[in-house]
Amino acid sequence: MFEVLDAIREKPGMYLGHQSLMALRYWIAGFHSGRTSTGAAQLPDETEFAGFDSFVCEKYRWHDSGGWAAKIAYHHRNDAEAFDEFFKLLDEYRAAGTVAIQSQVASKH
Repeated sequence: MFEVLDAIREKPGMYLGHQSLMALRYWIAGFHSGRTSTGAAQLPDETEFAGFDSFVCEKYRWHDSGGWAAKIAYHHRNDAEAFDEFFKLLDEYRAAGTVAIQSQVASKH
């Protein structure tokens, strides 16, 4: 999943039609829905992405319903800028996850 998101970051028009957080949100929802409806096993990075909403809640200190896309869009009213912010936050989230995993491994040794 993260490989495809990286491809979307590079060429959003090819995947989404244009650089848009809302279009990306719908694409991700469709990706998950398509995999679920076919009975495909969840990919490891799909499981990792599941915590992204909580990360965004913490980042913006906003703990209610609405999901990550609504929170990002609220803070970045321009849809293209919100798209860019999604990827900045995703990079932060993934880096924080890597740090957390490395800390867990180090504490076991």
